[in-house]
Amino acid sequence: MNKRLSIGLGLALAATVSTNAFADSCDNLASNATWTSNFSKLETAVEKGQYDDAVEYAKPLFGICQKSPALLYYTGLAMKGKGDSDRATQYFVKAAEMTSDVAVDPGMSRRIWYARYEAEHPEATPEALKAKADELAAEQAKYNELKAEWDSKNVEEREEQARMEVAGAYLIEESKRNWGGAMWAGVGITAGGLILAITGGVLSMKVDKIEKSGSTNAEKSGFAVTKPYVASWAMLGAGIAMTVGGAVLTGIAGYHYARIDLDNDGSADESVSFNVLPGSVSFGMTF
Repeated sequence: MNKRLSIGLGLALAATVSTNAFADSCDNLASNATWTSNFSKLETAVEKGQYDDAVEYAKPLFGICQKSPALLYYTGLAMKGKGDSDRATQYFVKAAEMTSDVAVDPGMSRRIWYARYEAEHPEATPEALKAKADELAAEQAKYNELKAEWDSKNVEEREEQARMEVAGAYLIEESKRNWGGAMWAGVGITAGGLILAITGGVLSMKVDKIEKSGSTNAEKSGFAVTKPYVASWAMLGAGIAMTVGGAVLTGIAGYHYARIDLDNDGSADESVSFNVLPGSVSFGMTF
């Protein structure tokens, strides 16, 4: 009976010692020389970017304490450095969870939770934000370039429009001068035709009177009569023709002169030219 009791107490004591040994392995890491030595190597390897070596240094440390938030954190950094973002996220999440079970200094706790946040929200990392900022800056530069090009084209278009407006104003004034000249030429031709027609009529009547009186003496009539009817009627016909032509010219020119201001660009399918030279007057119209 005493022998069995002794064996039972021995097993219970062994179990208690084993449990306390596991608890002490994570609670007293600072006094564990193996832990401190290898953890220092792990930190140095991560800082130098030697991620494969860091993973190797972490393996014996997990044999000592698998719940260490710092160990999980540095192992996550090594995995992140190796390009294994999924496993890195798992280590960061586990490290954050362990901060509630294992004591860790506030500075390390902040680093752990920040690493977890970055792992779970990669779009919010400084690198991602910088890349996004660079992308936006590039888009802004492209926008500024396109806007400058657009503004330049608008300036060219406005300058071209201004030149067209000046040219249009010149055409309007030129059309007014031409049609105005044609109109006044028509008035002059009409007046000349009337004078010529009246003169021809008067001469015709006077020649007829002279012939009826039977006088062919130049001294009595005041002028020599040569083919009286031909001369007088020729003047009368020419005068009537000039009157009609001048009236038509005046009407056409006046009509188009009045329309010029309605045609904003001053251009039309009709055109007129009017030239005065010594000894001659010429004009032309196109419809």
